Amino acid sequence: MSRVHFRQAQPDLQHYFFTMLFLLASVSTSLAAPFPVEQGEAVIKRAVIRASSCIVKIETIGGLDLLDGQLTNTGPTTGVIVSNDGYIITSSFNFAANPSSILVTLPESKKRLPAIVVARDHLKNLTLLKVEAQNLTPAKPVDLKQIRVGQWSIALGRTYVSPLPNVSLGLISALERIDGKALQTDAKVSPANYGGPLVDIHGDVMGILVPLSPTGKGLTEGVNWYDSGIGFAIPLQDVLVSLDRLKTGKDLKAGLMGVSFGTTPPFLAEPVLQEIRPNSPAAEAGLKTKDRIISFEGKSVKTVANVKQQLGRKYAGETVSLVVKRGEKTEKLSVTLTDKLEPFRQGWLGILGQRIPSIDSPGAIIRHVFPGSPAEKAGLKKQDRIIGLDELKITSYDQLRDHIFLKQPGEELELTVVREDKTQKIKITTEATPGTLVDQLPLPILTQKKKKEAEKEAEKELKAKTGELVKTLAEHQQKYRLYVPEDYQHDAAYGLAFWLS
Repeated sequence: MSRVHFRQAQPDLQHYFFTMLFLLASVSTSLAAPFPVEQGEAVIKRAVIRASSCIVKIETIGGLDLLDGQLTNTGPTTGVIVSNDGYIITSSFNFAANPSSILVTLPESKKRLPAIVVARDHLKNLTLLKVEAQNLTPAKPVDLKQIRVGQWSIALGRTYVSPLPNVSLGLISALERIDGKALQTDAKVSPANYGGPLVDIHGDVMGILVPLSPTGKGLTEGVNWYDSGIGFAIPLQDVLVSLDRLKTGKDLKAGLMGVSFGTTPPFLAEPVLQEIRPNSPAAEAGLKTKDRIISFEGKSVKTVANVKQQLGRKYAGETVSLVVKRGEKTEKLSVTLTDKLEPFRQGWLGILGQRIPSIDSPGAIIRHVFPGSPAEKAGLKKQDRIIGLDELKITSYDQLRDHIFLKQPGEELELTVVREDKTQKIKITTEATPGTLVDQLPLPILTQKKKKEAEKEAEKELKAKTGELVKTLAEHQQKYRLYVPEDYQHDAAYGLAFWLS
């Protein structure tokens, strides 16, 4: 029988066996004899030998030399057989450089066969390959419900000439990581075994090793963590559920609802919807701001993190059921997820407002109406004062502008307008912002008081002090230093330099 080549993982293997021996001796006094290291090595060897028949070596030819400013991986990588007729699953990272050719070496016959890309799973960073071969040995999956934190895990890869895979031993350190879709292990995981299996001590496959990151979605995210003790694997049981869809040649993409929550950390915040993206699945399903999600696919959710764990496993095109609390009532809704949200388009009225609010006359005072705009069509005029938008009270132009930006083109609004001391209601329909630029815009209107204040400020600037000055930001009570040249002249142009410390 061939020997397993542990290579660089050998010191870690010994470390884990001695750790296991110490723990067993500590928690149980009923053992008649210490747990023999040789017995543990035999268990690992049997697991590796059993799993090796489903592990293939993958080589690529051509492609980009640099990716995200870094040299691309040009060495061999790993894949796992998932059906006896030549389908192989692997990490999409292995093809991030877009190679021109892919070659697969089978485990038993050592045949080197060309492979084609059938489809990609963008949600889980996996790629399905196909080679022309029959009677292959597919991986045997571990039931996801049987995987526990703290159990042994073995990361395997086939990149050397050795007849058996290279080995790294570790533990399952967490479940449902990366929005609920990955196992976490402290076994050393590197580009050499991305796409390879994470197996249990029986040689059955728990998951497919992929680089992932909780903060990014790209193919190279998480690669910088390799050999760090933080590695991820997509459960093989989940991969097999979506295998038939990948075999059709259609890429699978992450499902999007089109909602956002608050800025509180997800594991602390209640799942209350802050914004609903216009024309999104959430909007079409009838979700509203301030709705609190209390159930997702029949499972109770108490935090934003709970929602992300459920949503993070879903694909575009799938329909999910939600129960939300709206006021004192509960609503049952179905949302069909999408792979792409439409770009947000801001509504446009076609007015410019007076920038300096009037204390005596609150509201948004119109200083200019664009020709041909929705405002002109609705009959708005200069000096009209808008004091209401639908049911909302308007106290300034900035407030009106911010609310109009949240409206979509084509929405009908009702404005409350004061004109010559008379109040009237005017209906107006927003339009998309025009793509052409106006040659010249009117200058803002200044009140006499503000005009005098501006003149005084300008006069002060003409008499600016020179040398090193110490000033204070009024709104932050923070001091800064300013140096003005001794030969400063107010009517000359100067460069400005900042020093930040």
